[in-house]
Amino acid sequence: MKFDDFLHTVNDFGRYQKLRYFCICLTYMLPPIMVYTWSFAAATPSFRCKLSDNDVTYSGQLLTSYNRSQPDEAYCKAHMKISVKECQRCYMKTTSNDGSAQIQTCNEYVFDRKYHQYTLVEEWSMVCDRTVFRSAVQNLFFVGYMVGSIFFGIMADKYVFLLSN
Repeated sequence: MKFDDFLHTVNDFGRYQKLRYFCICLTYMLPPIMVYTWSFAAATPSFRCKLSDNDVTYSGQLLTSYNRSQPDEAYCKAHMKISVKECQRCYMKTTSNDGSAQIQTCNEYVFDRKYHQYTLVEEWSMVCDRTVFRSAVQNLFFVGYMVGSIFFGIMADKYVFLLSN
């Protein structure tokens, strides 16, 4: 018997088969969507130290004053154990009353909105010395995903079996 004859015997791909196919495809599409959502919701946009209270945009208007407030490349290489780029984004050079320059950790940041409007990294300030929290939050998500999969798998096995009898 050829496949076309068999298909004619069991009837064509009807409404029930289409509905079932859609439901199966939907259940296989949801887990990857949930997993990859983190890549977009917690993306790290470009950022820099916030210089003053009215410094709210990442544009080049304050670029000269921002460049003066960055630590020197030589200082970053000599005193910091991070890259020069990270040093200049996460630390700010200030001048004390006696005229000496001091390096301070930034407390607030200005983020680039070119590609992302607002991300979790910005909301929870997970940059510089707080980047470890990005990994912790992602690990916590996957632990919850695993526990939920086990729990709801057991529940589905138990109650679907009861409903089918």
